Amino acid sequence: MGVAEVKGRQTTFFKDGKRKIDYVLTYESNGVNGEEECNNVDEGVHAKAREEKRASKRLQYEENLRQLGLELEHVEGKHCKKIHFVLVHAPFLLLMKQAESLCLKMPVLQSDVKERTVFEGILDKFVRKFRFFTFDEKTNERLKEPNYFTAPFVAAHLKCYVGHENPNTFFDDSERSRLVYDLLIRTRYDTYEAEKYRVGIQRLIKNGTYTSAFPLHEDCGWNEYDVNRSTDREFLYWNWARITNICKYQPLWLIKKYFGSKVGWYFAWLGYYTKVLIFASVIGILCFIYGISTISEDIPSNDICGSDGIGAEVILCPTCDKYCDYTRLNSSCIYSKLVCGKIAG
Repeated sequence: MGVAEVKGRQTTFFKDGKRKIDYVLTYESNGVNGEEECNNVDEGVHAKAREEKRASKRLQYEENLRQLGLELEHVEGKHCKKIHFVLVHAPFLLLMKQAESLCLKMPVLQSDVKERTVFEGILDKFVRKFRFFTFDEKTNERLKEPNYFTAPFVAAHLKCYVGHENPNTFFDDSERSRLVYDLLIRTRYDTYEAEKYRVGIQRLIKNGTYTSAFPLHEDCGWNEYDVNRSTDREFLYWNWARITNICKYQPLWLIKKYFGSKVGWYFAWLGYYTKVLIFASVIGILCFIYGISTISEDIPSNDICGSDGIGAEVILCPTCDKYCDYTRLNSSCIYSKLVCGKIAG
């Protein structure tokens, strides 16, 4: 689907195998979502006019993207010829310009600040004693988050930033997608001389010119896993997304690196929230056990259930008019014990 095949696996690059696909735009060539059928001549004329208008917007929008410096490649759908893909690649110079305008923070120097472990959580220390809660040494080595001092990116000071020697990996995938998306939502799809200001990929999706816009995931090997050669997506699948890792700590740094800071913060909060609930659940279980163990000593329920108590003497009115009989209070003995047990818990 718009990606090259290398040794039987898909890659997120253009056909030349060098330029990385940072974003994908999709559209359908026949009418609204490719499903409009013309029942008469008038409908056919209107449908054709709408399609021509959308095609004109696409051409103008893509031309404006090229003027900004983005590189585009068109690919036809493999299984459906009506679906078309526009692959978007941002050269390194354009990414630097975008990073500078957005004040993207980039690493400049290895941090020499030592982490304080004086107030390390009791739960964390307890969990580390059990192997099934932790990863193996090789996995832990890869999970170590590099600790750097960061500063807003300035293109003129490129050599001051960590990893500037390799332009292909200087910006990670989530950063590249963010920088390109910012261009997509701010680029006009009309001529710059036009009076109205029509702008943004979201508006084009809403009016049917494009059907969707999204970044690509890395290819993932579902059956094979090598901790040293696996991609970030494969690593997350095998060490985070699978149900077998439910008791292990989340690789938050890798989640942030692959999905972005917002998603990383969400799962960090979710993990902390779940950890806090452990204490509440323990207290709840203890209260429940206490309630069950003392249910035989509960005076109200004993009065209701006893054969010589108030439960045997009090008669309750029928719950319906015709088919229900009078009942004694002790007929609700089990329910009263459960209710009293819940109150005690």
